Amino acid sequence: MKNELISVIIACYNAELYIDECLDSIITQSYSNIEIIICDDASTDGSYSILEKWKIKDSRIILLRNEKNLFQATSRNSCINLAKGKYILIHDIDDLSAGNRIEVLLSNLLKNNVSFVSSSMATIDDQGKVSYDKILKHKKWPNKYDFLWNVPFNHPATLFLTDEINKVNGYRVDKETKRGEDYDMFMRLYSIGAKGMNVDEPLYLYRLDSDNYKRRTFTARIDECKIRYKGFKKLNILIIGFPFVFKPLLVHFTKRFIEFIMKLLRIK
Repeated sequence: MKNELISVIIACYNAELYIDECLDSIITQSYSNIEIIICDDASTDGSYSILEKWKIKDSRIILLRNEKNLFQATSRNSCINLAKGKYILIHDIDDLSAGNRIEVLLSNLLKNNVSFVSSSMATIDDQGKVSYDKILKHKKWPNKYDFLWNVPFNHPATLFLTDEINKVNGYRVDKETKRGEDYDMFMRLYSIGAKGMNVDEPLYLYRLDSDNYKRRTFTARIDECKIRYKGFKKLNILIIGFPFVFKPLLVHFTKRFIEFIMKLLRIK
C-alpha cells in the first residue's frame, strides 16, 4: 500500500467530553502517515483548551479556531484548504474509529479505483455503550437513484480523494446546508462523474444519542427538501425524484401524528 499522506479533518463544537477518546482512536491508527486538522467552531466549553494540549502532545495536529460559530460546512472547508494529503478522511469529534480504519478504506479505494470509500457504522448510545446489534450500512455500489430515498453513504465514515472534493469546491456553505452539507456534497460529486463504494466492516463508531433526534427540527426538514431539489436537478433525476423531494416533510408529520396518537392513548 502506498504510504501517501492522509489529512484527517475534524470540526469541533462543544465536545470536551469526547475529544480525548476521539483523538486517541486516530493517533493510534495502524496507518500513521497522517495529519490531523481540527477547526474549533467557537466552542463555549473547554474544548479549545483540551485541543491545545493535544497539539502539544502530537506534532501531526494542526489547530484552527473560528471567532464565531460558523457551522460544520465552513469549518470543514477551512480544514480542507490547509490539507496537504492526497486523501481526506472525515471524522466527527464525538465519534471513534477502529484501529485499522484508514488502512482498510485506503486499500479498498486503491483496489477499486473510486473517488471515495465509506464503511458501515456501529453505534454509541447515551451511556457510551458501543452496539454492533444494529449496524448502519448501505449497498456496496450506490448509483444516483439511491440518493432519492436517503444518503447512500455514511458521511463521517468516508475517505475521499482530495482532488475530487476540490473539483466541487468542498462543502456548499448556505443556510440550508447547516445540517445536510454531506447529502449535498455527495450528490454534487456524483453529478460530475465521481463514484463511491461502501465496505461492510463497521470501521466507525457513531454516537447516536438523544441529541441526534433533537436536531431533526421542522426547519431542518425544509432545508433538506431544498437540498434534495437542487441535488436531484444536478443528477438529472428530478422528474422521477420530485415526489421524493418532500419525503422529509412526510417523515416529520408522520412522526408527529404517531406521537399525538400515543399521547391520546396514554391519557385514556
